[in-house]
Amino acid sequence: MKILLTIIGALFAGIVVNVSANPETTWDLEIDAPGTYQLEINHIFVQAPEKGARILYGLKTDEHTYRRPIYISTVRSNQPFRLFLTDIYRPQTVQVSISGMTASVPKQTEVRMVKRPARFEALWENNHTNTIERLKALLALPEDQINVAEVKLNIDQIVKPSIDIEASLNKIDDMVTEIKSMLPESPTASETLLALKRYLYESGEWNNYQPFQYNFDDPLGTNINHKLLPTYIESRKGNCVSMPFLFIALGERLGLDLNIATAPLHFFVKFNDPDTGSTYNLETTSGANLSRDSWYRQQMPMTDQAIQNGIYLRALNKQEMVAAMAKVVAEHYAEQGQYEIVIELSELLLQQNPRDAELLTKKGSAYYKLLEQHYIKRYPDPKLIPKNQQGYFRYLSDNNRFWFAKAESMGWRQPTSDYDEKYLQVVRKDAAKHKKF
Repeated sequence: MKILLTIIGALFAGIVVNVSANPETTWDLEIDAPGTYQLEINHIFVQAPEKGARILYGLKTDEHTYRRPIYISTVRSNQPFRLFLTDIYRPQTVQVSISGMTASVPKQTEVRMVKRPARFEALWENNHTNTIERLKALLALPEDQINVAEVKLNIDQIVKPSIDIEASLNKIDDMVTEIKSMLPESPTASETLLALKRYLYESGEWNNYQPFQYNFDDPLGTNINHKLLPTYIESRKGNCVSMPFLFIALGERLGLDLNIATAPLHFFVKFNDPDTGSTYNLETTSGANLSRDSWYRQQMPMTDQAIQNGIYLRALNKQEMVAAMAKVVAEHYAEQGQYEIVIELSELLLQQNPRDAELLTKKGSAYYKLLEQHYIKRYPDPKLIPKNQQGYFRYLSDNNRFWFAKAESMGWRQPTSDYDEKYLQVVRKDAAKHKKF
């Protein structure tokens, strides 16, 4: 069997390899430019292939490994078909594999890596480090090297490049200095926690009589800018994203042992008290008051299965927390309609925390948005979709269903239509209670 390997749209030399029927044959292809590529296969048969025989195709890049079995009887001789649309972030060697060839091997197989219009054009042309690479560097940090304030600000700068990280860190350090001035000599962890709460949520000269509070002008955080740390520090109005992460950033600098935890569409803080050995939930959207797990379960319904699987109420480790903070980047690209990037980001972040149900459903939703964009709005009946596009249509449909089904299998449930309103009622009630206190 002759295998012709060529790269279309890039400067690569084609090579010809003679191969006989083999359990697996692999080829290395040098790619010298980042971009979006797709594997294209063209088999030329002498006779019709055996029915029921399956061929396993594979593509391995530095970022991903793809495998897909295909019934060879569905492949037409000398009619190219495409597999594995992928994004290459740096020059590298990719490996193509084909296994399962039987006696009815093709006379010739053409294997091409076709350069497609770049899905991540904004990333390739970015003046600062590529978004994916930047996030990978943050996600790779060892636990003992993760500085919550620095990581959060680096992530926020991806969303809003004008953010001045050093200036924001200076403001955070000034806040920590002020909080330390409020502490007694040799304070306990509880005393430090109370000083942090007082600094943020009680009006006084320490915060220029401008306490930090919930942003009722945008209570659901629909404006992504309100989820960014510098916005919260400047406006002193936050939400369940910005408020807990500033609390943890300050607490970390004060020596407190704090973790982020999740409820449906919500973040809160867990405080580990070294003096008592106990862990307490702190609801930072209402003064960092103590909240029981049962309260979250009552106010934000979640299944027993979801809790057993660690989707909700579990303290995330620091590396998982970085992935949680980075979800705002996926949200940013979703707002821009760049759903392929959302899929790539979700895949990257799920490697850090495979139990993040919100990421699973974000990924599923991104596949649906692509379906809507390419097919649902154009073809009222799937039967009208051109034959050469039906494979991609099925691919998007299957992935949309798969990722939602995966989340549901872990205990996630679709929020009810009145979930947002009930959530707002809870926040308003707790805010009013805190003011009275």
